[in-house]
Amino acid sequence: MNFWERITGRDMTLARADFEKRVSYLPESYQMIWAELDPEIQRYSDLTGRNLIPIMSSLLDFFEETASDYADVSAVIGEDKEAFVAELFDQRKPISYQSYRDKCREQLNRNVFRKLGRD
Repeated sequence: MNFWERITGRDMTLARADFEKRVSYLPESYQMIWAELDPEIQRYSDLTGRNLIPIMSSLLDFFEETASDYADVSAVIGEDKEAFVAELFDQRKPISYQSYRDKCREQLNRNVFRKLGRD
């Protein structure tokens, strides 16, 4: 990977395209689970999203192995998808979906409480 590909994010685009190609070879039940897990996994992304590439690659390797053994995907990941994804990321907290307005509101409330002496 060269500097330009890293700056433009082309390396991640190529990795995501490779993931989608590999997922297309999986059984349909695995494809549906992948589609459901992907947004859940994205919540654990850092600013660039590069931290997700090795984890998603490992997860896809795991899916390919279990699919080759003809294992049912629900038996592999369990019923609770959020718990499965949290376990992938070592129980780290997901990045919240706060809007800019919510962040400003919280900051304003903290400042008002501090001025009123209600810390």
